[in-house]
Amino acid sequence: MPFITVDRFLLTADDDDDQEPFWGSAGAGCVPYAIDTRRICIQHRSQAVNEPGTWGTWGGAIDHGESALQAVKRELIEEAGYRGAVKYTKLSVFKKGTFTYTNYLATVTKEFTPRHSWESQGHRWVTLDDLPTPLHFGFKFVLPALATVVASDGDL
Repeated sequence: MPFITVDRFLLTADDDDDQEPFWGSAGAGCVPYAIDTRRICIQHRSQAVNEPGTWGTWGGAIDHGESALQAVKRELIEEAGYRGAVKYTKLSVFKKGTFTYTNYLATVTKEFTPRHSWESQGHRWVTLDDLPTPLHFGFKFVLPALATVVASDGDL
């Protein structure tokens, strides 16, 4: 896997890697972080999506007229069924060609049980020291920013 160049919020993939094509021109996702346990919730992707069987963020394509933040709020409801209070913190923007994917930390007060859609086959609440494998390549890209924010209790 090619590595990335990193500034605080921008992660750029090498253009010569052979990852799956992206759905749409832009997407947004989030990693829920529970204050009570200091763990993150990671989604196990179903066999019906790109990169099946990998562990990654909750998210998807940005609809026409939506901002990345509006899309990630919608996606957390659609994919996980979560409707409680959330503080969103921008973690990174992945760019490859004309495609962009904005990742957020979604800080919640307590762990919740996500509802699974056709896009997921499970989830786990874990610490960064206990991540399941294989990880989705997009989740690998957000890990440096995620580790920094989680180490500071969810604050930038």
